[in-house]
Parts: sequence; C-alpha cells; structure tokens
Amino acid sequence: MPAFNAAPFIEEAVESVLTQGVDGLELLVVDDGSTDDTLVRLRRVQDPRLRVVPLGKVGVGAARNHGLSLARGEYLGFLDADDRWRPGKLRQQLALLESEPDVGFVFTNFRRFDASGFHAETQFDFVPHLRHVPTRPSRAGEGRVILGSAFEALVGCPQLPCWTQTMLARAALVRGIAFPPDMRLSQDLYYVLNVYRVAAGAYIAEPLVEVRRHGGNSYRHAFEKIRPDIEALTRTLATVTNSRERTALRRRLGRAWLAAGYHQLHAGHVATAASAYWRAAVLPGSRGRALSRLLLTPLAPFIARRRPHGREAFPSGRG
Repeated sequence: MPAFNAAPFIEEAVESVLTQGVDGLELLVVDDGSTDDTLVRLRRVQDPRLRVVPLGKVGVGAARNHGLSLARGEYLGFLDADDRWRPGKLRQQLALLESEPDVGFVFTNFRRFDASGFHAETQFDFVPHLRHVPTRPSRAGEGRVILGSAFEALVGCPQLPCWTQTMLARAALVRGIAFPPDMRLSQDLYYVLNVYRVAAGAYIAEPLVEVRRHGGNSYRHAFEKIRPDIEALTRTLATVTNSRERTALRRRLGRAWLAAGYHQLHAGHVATAASAYWRAAVLPGSRGRALSRLLLTPLAPFIARRRPHGREAFPSGRG
C-alpha cells in the first residue's frame, strides 16, 4: 500500500486489510514522503502484521516497487491508501488460487463510492466485453477461469477490468515485473498488462473492492488518462514478441489513439486530432474509423462549440 498524505483515509484502508481473516498476512505500507499525519495515524495501529516503511518523496510507482522488494508472501496484492477491501476478498481469492494451481492471478469486480454514497454501476458494468471472454467455472468459489491467453482476452477490453487494488497474484510468477517509476499516471496499467503476459488468469464478479472518488484523486476526467495509457501500451508493445499478443495490443493502442483524436477534435485542436487519427490509421482495426474521422477535422471548431470537451468517449483507468 503506497501512501502519500492519506491521513483522512489510511486507517480505513489498513483496517480493511487487517480484518480479512486470513492466516499469514503481512501488510506493507510504504509512505511516499507524506507531510500530513499519515505516519502518526499508522503508528497508532498496534498490529504486528503491519509494517510501515517511511520513504522520501519518490512517487507512487517507486513506492510500490519498494514494497514489492520487501514483500515476503507467497501471494502479492495491492491496495491504494484511500480505497477499501470488502470483507472476504482475500479468502475468496485464495480459495480460487489454491484450487487452481495453473492460475497465476485473480482479480475481482469493484464499486466506486464518494461522500454521498456508492455509485450504482460496478466496474464490470462498464466492461461488457468481459462477458464474452471464454471462461469456465473455477473449482472453488464463485470465480471464472479465463480460457486461453489472459493477455489476448483482457487487452481487448475497451476499459481495464482488472485494477491493481483488485488483483492477487502468485509472487513467484510476477517477481520480475515492476511499476515504471517515471510515470505519474498509468504505471498501474503497464504493470497489470505485463502480469497478463506471464500468468493464466481468473476473476470474481462480486465487487470485493471499494474505490473512493474524492478531490485528491490523481485525475478527475477520463481524457486526462488517454495519453498516459498510450504510453503504457506503447512501452508494453516494445517488449512483446508473441505475434498474437502484439496484434491484440496494437488493436488496443489503435482504439486509444482514436480516443485521443476524439477529445482533441472536440476541444478544437485540429492538428493534434489529425496526428492522433493518423497514428490510429496504421494500427489494425482502426484504419476505417481513423480515416473517416480525419475527414471531420475541418469541422472541429463547430464540433467543439456543440459538445463539451469533458464528455467521456473512452473511459479507462482510475475514472
């Protein structure tokens, strides 16, 4: 759990982990140079399963990597310091993994909430593509095991169904994977994409994580995440050699460039939109839409006046 100035929420997050009711639990909280009383609140928690690691300000990716380097468990999980695990989250995931020795990671659904209450939709409601991924029932619990390549299946989803705070993975399979410390946003996308590559996957449709929306979130609107997502996808593509995985990833990258063009066009940034559409046009599955949208770029000033830039065409990540 990386933490930076998380005092209003840190105790709830920590309690949600320590009350999971599983044996052999270790919670590492890596403080990323907090200047509020986050550390004071953490030191009030008298539980030997909690290890607090103070750092200077290094950024969330480096803080997560430091925690990974210290973790001693057979399984690895993540939680942001402003979110919460639901009771039974770890028990259900562990039961699935222990009954499925070939499965390397399992993620769950989640629900967003804010000061006024819980949002009606779960994350899986935004990812109907997941219903069409070939799966079978897991041997234990209510989960589904993904058949075939988890990478090919999940990278095709228009929005990321698996967030870091919902994932539990076998440590031995993912030890060599790190968060890019130089990326402020979307380093979590890079991480989970690379977990998909090394392990068979499964999921639990029950929303077992609660993701908090508040004024201090790393971003407020989906369009702020599009370019960081493109960077994460591009970095991953540079290391993928399997031809089927490259094709699946290039299709996802094409959709991301289409989304970037969409938002730039509706903001009236004609040249930037055209550049994004040209990038999409050379990627599989996006050529036709990219070329047709290029024809709209002269109309950008009229489109921008008629439709607000903030409308979300391609929500992804921590939205």
